[in-house]
Amino acid sequence: MPSHTSKDLLAALLKTTEADIIPLTREGVTSGSKVFGAAILSAASLAPYTVATNDERTSPLLHGEINCIQKFYTVSHPDPASRPSPGDDCVFFATHEPCSLCLSGITWSGFKELYFLSLLEFTALCRRTSFAVSPTYHGPHGHDPAG
Repeated sequence: MPSHTSKDLLAALLKTTEADIIPLTREGVTSGSKVFGAAILSAASLAPYTVATNDERTSPLLHGEINCIQKFYTVSHPDPASRPSPGDDCVFFATHEPCSLCLSGITWSGFKELYFLSLLEFTALCRRTSFAVSPTYHGPHGHDPAG
């Protein structure tokens, strides 16, 4: 895997968030989905291979990360012979800390490098403002961090 400086990596993740994930997320939130997005980037260039956000209109299982993995395998790189190796050629990026469903999908898909910007507990605290996160979420110590 190519080695990038932390500064280059962070710049690429923020650029992908601003230029690619936020516009998709804005559309998704307008139609009722939550604010979670993800991208799979080239480990060599840090350019996005695939970007996605929640698609709860299609299925409640299509969290941003799962939707991104699905699109990576079926839309961006449907041919296994030419598909970049998730473990060797890719960086997985999520806008928020992945839930257990998404962590399982990321792991089972073979991604070895994962970054995210926001902790799930922080996201749960924000649910009182502009979006909803499952009201049954409980933090690691069994309490609801939002209430």
